[in-house]
Formats: sequence, C-alpha cells, structure tokens
Amino acid sequence: MKKFLNIISIIVFSIIILCCVISTREALAYDNLDLKKIDKYINEKFNASNAPGLGVSIISKDKVLYMKSFGYRDVENKRVLKNDTPLIIGSTTKSFTALAIMQLVKQGKIDLNSTVQNYLPWFKLENIRAASEIKVINLLNHTSGLSRFSAIKYVSKNDLDNTKDYIEELRNVETKDPIGINYNYSNENYQILGLIIEKVSGLSYEEYIKKYIFQH
Repeated sequence: MKKFLNIISIIVFSIIILCCVISTREALAYDNLDLKKIDKYINEKFNASNAPGLGVSIISKDKVLYMKSFGYRDVENKRVLKNDTPLIIGSTTKSFTALAIMQLVKQGKIDLNSTVQNYLPWFKLENIRAASEIKVINLLNHTSGLSRFSAIKYVSKNDLDNTKDYIEELRNVETKDPIGINYNYSNENYQILGLIIEKVSGLSYEEYIKKYIFQH
C-alpha cells in the first residue's frame, strides 16, 4: 500500500509541475513576472494535492526568477523540504537518455531502425523472435511491447550489481503487445537504451551524460 501511495504521490507531483509550467509560460512572456500570483497558485495546487513535497524553480536563461520548496522530504519524521535538499530525479533521466541517443544518431553511431541485438547481442526475452525484432526507435517511443509491469517481479531484487544484470533478467519476460503497435510505458526501455549508449560510446552512462550533456 505504501508503495502504491508513493506512486500516486509521484503522479500528483508531476501534474503539479505541469500545471506550474503551463501557468507561468504566458507570464514569462511579460516584462513583469508576478511572483506573488505564481506563488499563490502553486501553494493552492500543492495544498489541494496531498503530495508530500514539491520543489519549483522558474529559470530564464541563466537567471533564477523563482525558487521555493513546499512540504516535507520525509513526512514520517517531519523533515522539511528545502531548496538545497537532494532529490531523486527519477524519470527525468529519460530526457537525458533520449538526448544522448539522438546525439549518437547524429554522429552516425546509432541507427534508430537497427535492432537492439545489433548493439547488445546478448539481449533476450521470453519471446525470442520479439527480442530479435525490437528496434532502438521502439525503445524511445515505448512501443517495444514491454509494459511498465513486465519486470515487476524483478524490481525487488536488490542483489543485482548493475543495469546489465537487471536487463539480463528479462530473458523470461513476455511482451504485452506486438512490437510497434501500442504505447506501453516501461522503465526497461530506457535502461536498455542506457546500455546501448555505454556500448556505442565506450563510456559508462554516468560518464557520457556528464561529458556530453552537462559539460558540453
């Protein structure tokens, strides 16, 4: 139940962020940004959401226009969320992964229409044919046939040393839909992409993101 509530909190958190972005987009077009109205709006949405905590920043070019934190980082122990509180960025990393893939596509090192096994020959699923037909583009747009619950029974395995070990566990996982047909959000899609980045670039995922995105 606690895990379910955490998932709901994350969803609510994402909705609040989206609302904040939409509500401030027009305001940023004007010379005078009404921070009081923005602050009031965010407060109202946050208080109505039952989300545990929220951090919001509005940045224009290299200037921070607004930064504020709401609620708790740890509800049970009443630890208040602060502006400098380290947070798990979760699926925000998917944006970095997609950017890295497209950088390598532009360099001619990755072909979106090539299969996963072209880069990771050891990649397997319960459906051997499906594993051989999934393309890089299918991973990017979540049409690989894997669903977000495909590897749910492996999620609790904390003894896996790295992403490769985790993805190798998919060898017994079935695809939910035919490849390229339906959209099914899956973390595994982007974990596989991360491994492709490592294979093609010769760098660890962390090293690549740091060198070619954060320091580029």
